[in-house]
Amino acid sequence: MWWFFLIQAAPLPEHLIGLDPQYYLGDILSGLNKTPGALTPEAVSEYVRCFCCTSTIHATCEDFRAAADIGLEMDEADERAGNKIVAPVHVLWGAKNSVGQLWDVLATCGRKRPQRLPGAVSTAAIFSKKNVPRKPSRNCSTSSAQCNSPHDTRKAKETDMNHQITLEVAEKMIHAARSKAEELKILEDIAVVDASGNLKAFVRMDGAWLGSIDIAIRKARTARYFDMDTAEIGKMSQPGQPLYGVEHSNGGLITFGGGIPIKDVDGTVIGAIGVSGSTVDNDVKVANAAVEACNGRKFATA
Repeated sequence: MWWFFLIQAAPLPEHLIGLDPQYYLGDILSGLNKTPGALTPEAVSEYVRCFCCTSTIHATCEDFRAAADIGLEMDEADERAGNKIVAPVHVLWGAKNSVGQLWDVLATCGRKRPQRLPGAVSTAAIFSKKNVPRKPSRNCSTSSAQCNSPHDTRKAKETDMNHQITLEVAEKMIHAARSKAEELKILEDIAVVDASGNLKAFVRMDGAWLGSIDIAIRKARTARYFDMDTAEIGKMSQPGQPLYGVEHSNGGLITFGGGIPIKDVDGTVIGAIGVSGSTVDNDVKVANAAVEACNGRKFATA
């Protein structure tokens, strides 16, 4: 059923997966892996690391959508035109998964190719014991932030901010927000959430309103759930606007200023900050100060 889930229109699957990528991956991988030991803890950790990036989740869903949409259209067009695969092809499939159980894989794929199709069956279903993260080749065209693996420890640490909010960065954001609040002579509750919308760091300045604790956290989560400033969501949720009533979803959202997404060096949203405790204008100033001072661009290495 996961296949039919991933092909649903954006942003439904992206949003649901992003709420808890680790849980999603744990459930999916345990169901797909039919051979104990085929997936090493190192490989699973690499999956989780990659899925902390919202663009990775989106790209995964888009890949499956294409297979159910334009991929089928192009396949049908080739069938009608009598086109065959002429490039070298080698087919590998799992004997234990649904593909190996329900289809004659070589016969099915062979109809697409004029010559005999080489292939081999694997007993490891989708995964094999070789499914371990590897250091990217020199020809890898993606950025180092996307390609680094746990094997390259030094680079993984340098580019950690490119995939998720580290505690160090969250604390620096909190510090920047507190400094701005002190400059304005106000007391604030400040929350930072990660890419999944889970609380990463929080501080309540001495004397800040208790009622603003929940508001600050909800502002951060709202900004992350929709990847936009809560002030903008407020404009779009007025009567007659496209997001009218959205504040009643997801257990309650905040649709006034003070929640801002946090973006990585490549523009990927990796979390959000929420500030509450003063006027909305002041909350926005404090949140902006944290984002400007502690954006991923400030800490990422070249």
